Amino acid sequence: ELPNDDFKDDKYVKELQRRIEQGKKEGENAEREPEPATAIPLEKFFMRMAKLSQKRPGDFQNKAVGACIATPNKQIVAVEYSGESEGIQLEIERKAKELHQGLDTSNLSSFFVHAEYRAIVGRSVRGCTLYVTSYPCNVCAKVIVESGIKEVVHYKNGDWNDDRCYSSRKILTTCLGPSNI
Repeated sequence: ELPNDDFKDDKYVKELQRRIEQGKKEGENAEREPEPATAIPLEKFFMRMAKLSQKRPGDFQNKAVGACIATPNKQIVAVEYSGESEGIQLEIERKAKELHQGLDTSNLSSFFVHAEYRAIVGRSVRGCTLYVTSYPCNVCAKVIVESGIKEVVHYKNGDWNDDRCYSSRKILTTCLGPSNI
């Protein structure tokens, strides 16, 4: 079941569900039937995964961003979304119980973690491609370069020319090359 009815008639989601069902039926070692001629290009599939992940429910829908990382062999390494850090949230709740105080949720946005960062941290992504639904910020651009990601594909083209993206654009074009953004 999809968390949001917005995608129930989406052809890419239906294709993903078909592939999942096919995999369940055939098992890990079984011979797979050839891909149908109408299969979507993998690049579109990866971006669609990023777009689906940004629909994850949470308190930050106005800042919702999704990310998908794929290897050069076209295998998915990670699919993440922007939102609160689970580790920090658990620690705040633990500390509130320890101090016998209520949990102050008025400023949880300070614990917001970007989708790109969540997708990269703790994973081996050198040489991979990052698909992201919005242009990366300055901090995420640095994390992307340091991680060894070789290419960034972003969904919102308008973000590229936004002055707020100047620093991240400069970092990514300098380190990855303009053709890899």
